[in-house]
Amino acid sequence: MSFLELRNLQCRYGRTIAVEDVSLQVERGEFVSLLGPSGCGKTTTLQMIAGFVEPTRGSIDLDGSDLGRIAPNRRGVGIVFQSYALFPHMTVAGNVAFGLEMRRVSRSDRAARVARALEQVHLGHLAQRYPRQLSGGQQQRVAIARALVIEPRLLLLDEPMSNLDAKLREDMQIELRRLQRELAITTVMVTHDQNEAMAMSDRIAVMRAGRIVQVDTPQSAYEHPADDFASNFLGKSNNVAGRASRGVIELPGGVRAEAHTTLDGAVLCSVRPEKIRVTDPGRGKLAGTIRSRMFLGNHWLLQVASEVGDLLVYQQNTGAAPPEEGQVVGLDWHKDSLRVLPSDGADA
Repeated sequence: MSFLELRNLQCRYGRTIAVEDVSLQVERGEFVSLLGPSGCGKTTTLQMIAGFVEPTRGSIDLDGSDLGRIAPNRRGVGIVFQSYALFPHMTVAGNVAFGLEMRRVSRSDRAARVARALEQVHLGHLAQRYPRQLSGGQQQRVAIARALVIEPRLLLLDEPMSNLDAKLREDMQIELRRLQRELAITTVMVTHDQNEAMAMSDRIAVMRAGRIVQVDTPQSAYEHPADDFASNFLGKSNNVAGRASRGVIELPGGVRAEAHTTLDGAVLCSVRPEKIRVTDPGRGKLAGTIRSRMFLGNHWLLQVASEVGDLLVYQQNTGAAPPEEGQVVGLDWHKDSLRVLPSDGADA
């Protein structure tokens, strides 16, 4: 039996279905992200696990116990909210100690556990400051310490990095993942940021319209998306409609390409921008013309007009100048890089 198990969860608000038939198994010590756009049901799913929202149907088991029979404050769950939800009139130490006070932990034990939690997030020297005196990243670490100090069986993270700037967000992803691994705490995170989910998670559950459409490791989900939605939500992708017959794809403009597929008929072909290679004119699988180029530091983003439509291409920044706008080039990719999905979106 898995440590955390969601079975056929449904949540309705009147006629609106927020979550429909969600089932998920999370192993002890695993980090799983619920990834999807706003309104897909990921936060509602997290709130059902926490006990803030009651499922219309289905069950949630944690370490063999039915959480539906346990009050939210007795579930042994630590939560980090998007807004951090720190008490402005309490010091850092007071905020972290609050959950222990509610559990009537002795003063001496409470002080030791608060000190240990603050050291884990490198904030021991700021114990007597107030939230208004802290940076956004420091406030987030206080919220994490407050969730961890109660020694929860399960840690829930609701968009924990959304209020941080890009550089700080990256630093905090590394720090939070370090803590999670060191403490071996089972963690479920809600996020709409595919890069965050892929960087931090052992597995990703991609959600759409209240349902889970794919559960996989970050690399497998990225390389083998279950459908068109997963392909585009997990990163940029070039999707072109075509027709398959015996492993050969007919693309627009009479272009033919080989692919590993058993499908026949209408298909959707997908290739990631970093898998396309710019070659000399007359070489490769397609002819193209550089429509625009954008410098993004570690790579160039090229928009290329081709026989099958406009394509996005990532070209690594090696220090050499990329093709000029208006330049004619060839485009190529390895056969293994072309993913073929049936037109209804199922994987192939």
